[in-house]
Amino acid sequence: MSLVETQTIFERIVTGHDVEQWVIETLHRWSSTYLAEIERQHGYEAGAISRVKGWAIGASFDKWPEDQLPAVLVISPGIVPPPMKEGSGSYRARWRVDVGVICSANTQEKSHEQAMLFVAAHKAIVVQRPSLEGRAAGAVWLDESYDALDYDDTRSLYGATVSFAIDVENVLTTLAGPIDVDDPLSPDTDPWPLWTTVRTHDEDVRHVPDIDEGGTNVTARS
Repeated sequence: MSLVETQTIFERIVTGHDVEQWVIETLHRWSSTYLAEIERQHGYEAGAISRVKGWAIGASFDKWPEDQLPAVLVISPGIVPPPMKEGSGSYRARWRVDVGVICSANTQEKSHEQAMLFVAAHKAIVVQRPSLEGRAAGAVWLDESYDALDYDDTRSLYGATVSFAIDVENVLTTLAGPIDVDDPLSPDTDPWPLWTTVRTHDEDVRHVPDIDEGGTNVTARS
């Protein structure tokens, strides 16, 4: 499940899983486009690089199903501290998000090359589309690594990981939530009502004349 934007007295409450979901949805949408560009720039025939078959959030590289390779995995280990409180009382935070790829080829050298191509394509998506389709305030490329994977002898696999800091505004608000109440609602599954909007009100207007230093009624002068 991902974040549903709705009116509530609690304001938005963004989770790390929301950010993971935004990243993987953006990658999934643009993956084939960027892999095609990698082919053009690195001398491959069109369609020579396999497209992603497996997508997952928070999964492990270990024993990934062979029929789901190449694969892209997205996981967030937490925020890049500290969260920042803004003048409106809302917080913004930067989540660290790691994007991993697994590639398989007939040799370890070829797997290594494929992993670098795949991680480059998916890194470019986040760097060039840092709003994640309008849901983030930005993205910063932090790190990148390449690792041979310990599978059985019949498989030549390689993994690569690229890390980002995803900047998200309005993830939590201090000036929100129930005010001056003794108990939560019962049952707690009921939604809290929105704040009442004042549509009309009465005012008592009194006219007070302006008096200058000499005691003269200024408003009475012609």
